[in-house]
Amino acid sequence: MLPGVAIAISLVPPLAVVGVCLGKGDVLLALGAGVLFLSNLLAMVLTGSLVYAVLGYAEEAINRDERSTRRRYTILVVLCVIVLIPLFANSAATYLLLRYTNDAAAAAKAWVSNDPGATVTGVTNHGLSMTIDVQTSGELPPHRCCCPTCRAPCPTSSGSR
Repeated sequence: MLPGVAIAISLVPPLAVVGVCLGKGDVLLALGAGVLFLSNLLAMVLTGSLVYAVLGYAEEAINRDERSTRRRYTILVVLCVIVLIPLFANSAATYLLLRYTNDAAAAAKAWVSNDPGATVTGVTNHGLSMTIDVQTSGELPPHRCCCPTCRAPCPTSSGSR
């Protein structure tokens, strides 16, 4: 019963997301769900292998056929590498995006710090651009002051107050 539950909660939902995303034409999201499926599958296989090794079933397999053991370990290592590369890349991209957003929020707070009634109410990332929401009772400070350390051009429109 437990293996069925494990499959139902860890393997089926990512595969369903792969299908939905491919149906919508979003290949990148489908690839992300596919990586989740592979990582869940790999975790289940490794956990099952560990349980069998602790219970002593690994000795039987090793004594029976040395070549198949090496082959299985090679396949598991290759699968681990295939799954870990995108997971590490995604973690690094998430960290950099969070840092970029936090730097933009700090720059925006410094930008409005001279106006006592102005506060930064939100910073939203849209890929390579940011939306910085500022609430103020007066005019916004000049945009040239917003990020003196940035090399990219500062925003040209301020939106509504």
